[in-house]
Amino acid sequence: MNNIASQKAALIRAQIRSANRFFWIAGFTVFSAVVGYASATGLGISTLVNEYVANKSIDVGFALFMAAVFAAFGYFARSGNVVVFLVGMTLYALDAILMATSKLWIGVALHAYYLFRLYSGVQYALAHKKIIAAEEEALRRDRLSNASPGQF
Repeated sequence: MNNIASQKAALIRAQIRSANRFFWIAGFTVFSAVVGYASATGLGISTLVNEYVANKSIDVGFALFMAAVFAAFGYFARSGNVVVFLVGMTLYALDAILMATSKLWIGVALHAYYLFRLYSGVQYALAHKKIIAAEEEALRRDRLSNASPGQF
């Protein structure tokens, strides 16, 4: 395997590992809802719903919905979609603000760590796209330099 191919493979693996953080967020959200109390591992919005909704099934249903949203972010971010990474990170950052209003500081720290890891995924995805663009440009230049006059 040549150097560029191994770089691309390493970037893809790192990007997928970062995108998998969304699945962890989804899992922690479900865990927090099933346990049934405000937890640093869950979402701030779920904690807020838990405080204001007396019906446990609504609380768990909302947590499952949010878990599905973050799992979808993970699924689509694994393909290197930078927009999905950024939208998911924005939603998670807003949730960190809700965690801070609830004074769940361990949860805020966990959110910050996961946001850092998700941002790494954005960087890996952008670096991968840059390599692909450079390869396509080199291929285009090679075709133009090897073309017969009048071929293009």
